[in-house]
Amino acid sequence: MGRSMGMRFRAGLLVGFAAGFYAGTAAGRERYQQINGLFRRARSTPAGQTVTDTAARAAAAAKDKAGATVSPVADKARGVVAGATEKVQEATATASTARPSSAGAGSAATSNGGDPSGAPGRR
Repeated sequence: MGRSMGMRFRAGLLVGFAAGFYAGTAAGRERYQQINGLFRRARSTPAGQTVTDTAARAAAAAKDKAGATVSPVADKARGVVAGATEKVQEATATASTARPSSAGAGSAATSNGGDPSGAPGRR
């Protein structure tokens, strides 16, 4: 298994290098046409067709797997956001109906170190 993965890595590296060179070449139209012809000939061989078909299948499988992974995560995130939104709305509604009087806030501030919530404060 390790040897196969190493060969796949090397093949992928070679293909990536070739694609980068192809896309980034600035050697002029003649060199571009020469490289393009080499790629066309390589793709038209049985080995080239096999590589192209394998790459297309791998890309389709990766797309399907990514979609299957992302969808449940997105659904869970939507649920978490909806729950948090609901809690914020409840807290806002509770806070707006239970505002302390100004006299109570002043006495709480003097008896607990300046914390108007009434909780014992740290100094």
